[in-house]
Amino acid sequence: SATLAEAQKLQQAGKWIPAAKAYGAIVKAQPDNAAACFGYAYCLHMGGEYEKAIPAHKKAATFDDLRGIASYNLACAYALTDQPDQAFKALAQAHEAGFELAEHVATDPDLESLHDDPRFARMLKKLKAERRISMLFITHDLALASDLCDTVAVVYAGQVRELGAAEQVLSRPADPYTQRLLASIPSLHDPTPPAFLPGAPPD
Repeated sequence: SATLAEAQKLQQAGKWIPAAKAYGAIVKAQPDNAAACFGYAYCLHMGGEYEKAIPAHKKAATFDDLRGIASYNLACAYALTDQPDQAFKALAQAHEAGFELAEHVATDPDLESLHDDPRFARMLKKLKAERRISMLFITHDLALASDLCDTVAVVYAGQVRELGAAEQVLSRPADPYTQRLLASIPSLHDPTPPAFLPGAPPD
């Protein structure tokens, strides 16, 4: 059977499924081997075997030293398999275990499916308040920007067109592009149809 060093070598080479098989053999023989349990889950995940990775991440999260990161990886697997409720629960568990969510959640592509969920913005606001941190949040969702951001920069073709306090920029825009951008958003309470932005996106 494979040794832990052999499994780690396969992992380092990016041979995810062979590495997962090697780790899996170790886990079968040594179910309390924390490093093997974590490696098994991680390699299944990286190999795209998300459904199989979920119970493996759960197992890895039973080890105290791995609870935070394994719970985070579990949340990613849930997000990738369209299970948002379970994903947010796992993110909460990762946070409670001391994992630094703020450094990862806004930019991790595994969590992209959660971005339109209102719970995602609430989570970011909570992290921002708790950690007293700043975030650079890039979005096309102006409603989300208004809810989450203190300062907003409107960018077009790589150039900052307007920069200021979120309330000022989004309620009293000075730049014509910002004005047209806001006018293009449909409103439930205004019968005026949205004004479309002319032209094509820049190359």
